[in-house]
Amino acid sequence: RLFSEARLEQTERRRPKQALMLYHAAYETVLYDASLQQEQPPPYTADILLGIGTLSRYFGYKEDALKHLKMSAKYKSTSFASLTILGSLLHESEEFEDALNARLEASKLDPQNFDVYRSLGETYTRLGRHGEALKSFHKARDLLEENNIPYTARMPSMSRDRAPLIWALVLTGIGNSLRNLGKDADLIWRFGSKVGIWPSMHRRYVIPYRHERARHDLDGLPVFTKLDLETC
Repeated sequence: RLFSEARLEQTERRRPKQALMLYHAAYETVLYDASLQQEQPPPYTADILLGIGTLSRYFGYKEDALKHLKMSAKYKSTSFASLTILGSLLHESEEFEDALNARLEASKLDPQNFDVYRSLGETYTRLGRHGEALKSFHKARDLLEENNIPYTARMPSMSRDRAPLIWALVLTGIGNSLRNLGKDADLIWRFGSKVGIWPSMHRRYVIPYRHERARHDLDGLPVFTKLDLETC
């Protein structure tokens, strides 16, 4: 019951403080019951730990967040979500090696997730590993294309409603990686505010990478071949 109430407070009632208190109470109850009955904690324990970790991060309780996210990552049902949040928390804390390890583990669990590879590119960049960053951003771009998510997509699902922002971050990552490697990034710095990818990119231009079409004439801007883009 405490777990159900915590989920309601977090998702429907939008009261994170109450939700965090209820998650803690639910976890203490689970541990107490398990010790009395000498049984393994119930399956929803993973969700309780994930809830505590997620909300602890939200409130800035870093140590609590790290502790509970690492615990929830051990459960198969919450492993991917825990690792992605853990990777973000560690990246924000500038613990880049640990963030990289968490994100690499997440990529093994969901190798088709474009946002995981985008985040990997960001962490590789902060570590100065620009070649690996470029490969990760390329992988993210390819997965966006393979999943038919155009840069203008505004889809209702949680994983796709940020498509314009994800595209902007991925293509910016490619451009920055090329520049960091001493390569020509001109093909990436094209197109920009015309397609509304990201308002702050209005001075930059982005050429969307397309597998299914070889050439593009984007509002009169220069046309590049697929081979041109593959060299980026």
